[in-house]
Amino acid sequence: VLFSGQMKGIMFSFLLISIVLSILALIFLYARFSSLKEEEIATKVRMEEMYALYRGIERDFDQAIEIVVPRAISASLSHVIINGTPLDDASKRIAELSINGTLYSIPEPLMENSTFPYWIKNMEKLASLRGFFLNIGIRNLKVEQADSWNLLVEANLSINLTEEDVASLEKNVVKKKLIPIIGFEDPIYALKTNGTLTNSILKSPY
Repeated sequence: VLFSGQMKGIMFSFLLISIVLSILALIFLYARFSSLKEEEIATKVRMEEMYALYRGIERDFDQAIEIVVPRAISASLSHVIINGTPLDDASKRIAELSINGTLYSIPEPLMENSTFPYWIKNMEKLASLRGFFLNIGIRNLKVEQADSWNLLVEANLSINLTEEDVASLEKNVVKKKLIPIIGFEDPIYALKTNGTLTNSILKSPY
């Protein structure tokens, strides 16, 4: 009887241990599953943040064009009026001012902190604050006359956003933006009068 009782006690102990181990295994699996689920959710959130930042950068580039290019136009016109000579290549010089902040390799004060590289630097700082590495490239910048009242700005914009061990996003887009020239001084009028008279470009209501 004693031996039988001992066997029952051993069997009960084995059963109890098996139940405890099963419960522990279930807890481990649940914790592991929950951990993976949390990682998946966290990764998805970061990817959504990355895409939102990309869209914001692309929109902000349009605003940067609206600031940088008009300043470059103003600097170009000032050079024409002051020197009484036309630009050798207006599109090339406006692009030079927009990228380098120089005109004929001479720094232009009006372009200080108003160039595309300056905008890129600010965007990279913003991305860094959000935990992303950002690389922006602007290539083939062209500024051409679209019609009598607008210039067409065109550029290849490349955006590379990365978060190490999480995700990366790389996009290349062609950006086009019309810049109105209404209100700017007419360079032809200034050249014909040797800079003594100026006349703003205005759109006739007729």
